[in-house]
Amino acid sequence: MYVQSPYAWYYKKKREEEKRQKRKERKAARKKKREMLKTMKEGSGGEQSQQLQLEEPLAIIATEQTYPQKSTVRVIRQSSNDLTCGMRSLQNMYGQHIVTREEMDAKAEELQQNSFGVEMYNKKLGFYHIEVLKAILTDKGKCVQRVDHISIPREYFHSALSLNTRFSGYIVTLRLDEVNHYVAIRCNGKHTRLLDSLPGKEPIEIPLNELFHKNGDELFCCKSDNRPILAILAVGGTTFVGYTLLHDTWSDTDSRPTPMQYVNAIVSTLAMSKKCNSERPHREKYSYERLKRYLREKISRQVSVLVKFDDKQTLIQCANIQQLIARLTDMQWIQSNQNFNIHQNGNQCKTQDDIPINIDSKGSFQQYQIDPTTSISLIVGQRSISPNQAQVGGFYRFDCSVAGTCIGTQHNSYSVRDVDGKVQVVYKKSIERIEKI
Repeated sequence: MYVQSPYAWYYKKKREEEKRQKRKERKAARKKKREMLKTMKEGSGGEQSQQLQLEEPLAIIATEQTYPQKSTVRVIRQSSNDLTCGMRSLQNMYGQHIVTREEMDAKAEELQQNSFGVEMYNKKLGFYHIEVLKAILTDKGKCVQRVDHISIPREYFHSALSLNTRFSGYIVTLRLDEVNHYVAIRCNGKHTRLLDSLPGKEPIEIPLNELFHKNGDELFCCKSDNRPILAILAVGGTTFVGYTLLHDTWSDTDSRPTPMQYVNAIVSTLAMSKKCNSERPHREKYSYERLKRYLREKISRQVSVLVKFDDKQTLIQCANIQQLIARLTDMQWIQSNQNFNIHQNGNQCKTQDDIPINIDSKGSFQQYQIDPTTSISLIVGQRSISPNQAQVGGFYRFDCSVAGTCIGTQHNSYSVRDVDGKVQVVYKKSIERIEKI
C-alpha cells in the first residue's frame, strides 16, 4: 500500500519555486541579450546589424543550455590569533547576525557556574565548549540533535535527519593536534558545503555519497578532509522526530532493513500518526512509545513461513533459519536427538556447499535456497530414544526405587537423601512398599 509522505506538500512547493526561479532567470537573460543587440545595432552598420539579427536565436538557445554559474560562498573567518571557530561555525551556518562575541561569553559564563569544574570557554582566545554552542542555538529558537555517528552509519542518520523540513546542516567537532576545531556543513537544497573558518580554507562542495566518509574506524567530513570527527550536531528549525525514532529503534544486527526501507518506514509511521491524530482530535494522541512499536513492526524483517508436517501445517513468524528452527523446537515438531529434513518444491533445502539444515543451523533463507513466500515441508526421522527415556505424550509405567535417609515428611511426600547426597522427593501415592535397611 502506497503511503504519501507527510512532507510531499513541502517538496512540491519547493519544486514549483525552483521552476518559477528558472523561468525568471531565462526571461532576464533574453531581455539582457535583446538590449545588448539593440545597442550594438544602433552603433553599427546595417550589414552588421543584419548579421547580429541572424545570430540572435542561436545566442538565446546557448543561454538556455548553459550550466549554472559557480556561486561565491562567503565564509566568515577567525583571525590567526584567536580560537573563535565555534562562534564562526554558527555564523557560517546562519549568518553573522546569529550571535556576537558578547553573547557567547555571557552564555559561557552562565553555564560555567553549573559546570562542576568543566571549563566552558577561554575568554582570551574565544574557544567555547560544545555545550555553549548548543545553548546559543537553543536560545535562538533552533533545534539541536546530537548524532550517534559511531553506532549508526551515515546512510541511515543523514536520511532520517533530512526528513526535517527545516534542516540546516551540521556543526562538526574535529580532532586536531593541540585543540579541537569546529566547522559547519551547510545543507542547502541540492548543495552540501563544508565551511571552515580557518584562514585560507576554501569551501568544499561535498557530493552526497562522500558526506561523512569512513576510513577504517575514523569518520571524516568528506574524502578530501583528513581531520577525524569527534562529535556531530544536527541543526534545524523543528525537532528531529524522524532521527529520534531511528535512534530509539536501532539494532546493530545484520537483519536490519536498508536505509531506504528504514526511512520509508519512518515516513509511514509519521504519516499514520498525523492522520490518526487529525481524525480523532478529542481522543488521546498517539504516544511516542506507540510510534516506536509501530515502527518496529514496520522494519521487522520477519516473514510468515508456511510449514507442513504430516497432516498438519502452521504459519511461523521468523526472520532467518535460526529462528525457524527455534520455533519448530518450541512446538516439539523437532528435537535435538532426531534427524529431520526440510524440503521445498520437492528438493532438500541446503547451502551451495551441500550442507543441509540441522538443529544448529544459522543464516538467512537465501543461504539455504529457501523462498519464504513458498511453503516448506518438514520430514522427521526416528528419534534416538534410550530405553530409560520417555517421549512427551507417551503413556508409561515407571518402576524405580529410592534408598537413603528420610530427612523430612510432608502430607503427600517424603524427602530422602540418597547415597550420592542428593535429595529425592518421593510421593506417597507412588510407593508400593517401604523397607527399612
